[in-house]
This record gives sequence, C-alpha cells and structure tokens, in this order.
Amino acid sequence: MSDVKDYFKDGLTTEGMETPTYDNSPVPEGKYIGKIVNASAEINPDTWSDGEHLKIEFEITSEQSKGRHLWKNITLVDENTDYVEWGKQDLMRLMSATGIGSLTNWDQLIGKQAGFTVGINKNGYNDIKRWTVAEDTKPQASEPVSEDSEKNPWDQ
Repeated sequence: MSDVKDYFKDGLTTEGMETPTYDNSPVPEGKYIGKIVNASAEINPDTWSDGEHLKIEFEITSEQSKGRHLWKNITLVDENTDYVEWGKQDLMRLMSATGIGSLTNWDQLIGKQAGFTVGINKNGYNDIKRWTVAEDTKPQASEPVSEDSEKNPWDQ
C-alpha cells in the first residue's frame, strides 16, 4: 500500500496555509448566463418525497456573479403526476434554450449554455425560474436579401 511520502518527499502540512473562504450567500435576483457543468439523476432525499429528480449544476459565466454555482432540481419521478409533468415541461424548455432537439443522455446537457432568471425563494435560497437562449450564443441574423437579387421560380 502506498503512503503520502511516496508522492510527496516530506509529506504534506497545512502550516501557513490560508483557509479559503466561500461565498454561500444567494446571488442577487436577476438574469444570468451559465454553463451546465453537471447533470445527473438522483433519488430524492427522504425529507422530500418518494421519487427522483435531475440535479443540474450551473456555473455563471455572465459578468455579475461570474464563477458562482447554482443548482436546479427537476422532478423526474414522483407520486404526484403534476410534478412530473411540470418537470418534463421545464426540462423541454431548458433543451430549447440550449439548442438540444432530442435528449437521450444527461451528458448531452453538460457544457451547454443557457440564460436564466434567478429569484430568491421563501427559504432564502436561489431559485432558477425561467430559461432563455444565452445572448452570446444566439445565431446572428443574416443580411436582408436585396430587391435586386434573383428570385426563386416559385416567388412570382
């Protein structure tokens, strides 16, 4: 069996190391752009309900709160079929915002960008409410066709 000294000659020490601090406060309400960095189906904790949800982790890429992470849970399985339908609709809106036409694997979501509106729920936590196409990933409009251009034969 290997030991720490097999990798680091004198072992490791945290002496003199600064303890990192993390900002766990909610990001301000508003509109953001973020990249999906993780997406996985999970069984709901006992305190929630019997069922499963898709846990999506975003890293904010827009200037305000850049680098902060947010999580969104989307219901996949639940005794209440309304929750499942709402989850399905929410997931399809996210697919639309990220340009995914057909989803067969959660990994297809990873690396995709989306715009989203963030609020703060009654418990003081962030809540992603709406999806939009990320402004910096929207396709550019093409030049308008001039009147002098050739017309298609069916455009009489």
